[in-house]
Amino acid sequence: MTIYLTSGYDAKDTKGSPIGELGKVIGLEVDYGNDDGELRANWKPLADTRNYTWHVFTDSENPDGTLIKMDIAQKSKATISGLPSGEKVWIRVRGNGGSTGHGEWSNAVEKRVP
Repeated sequence: MTIYLTSGYDAKDTKGSPIGELGKVIGLEVDYGNDDGELRANWKPLADTRNYTWHVFTDSENPDGTLIKMDIAQKSKATISGLPSGEKVWIRVRGNGGSTGHGEWSNAVEKRVP
């Protein structure tokens, strides 16, 4: 015996509408954290973003080749610890999601690690 269950309602459109390309993260600010080797970054939230990727690197001319730390942030802020004290670093952020998978990188911000 086969039983069919029905709610009596039409099926919902599950495709949704495309988001399109994400913009560039703006408003990136970097401050000292509470401990040595710690920085805090925050930026303006980006519409339609699932989460954010942040990078810390040591050469502004070669960010991918001098990457020392990276992670995913669920909100528009991150506490970055375990950095080399006294070293100058740059931080950049981009939003993840949209039709291209991610947005443009923010302008990099330079900071000396405490």
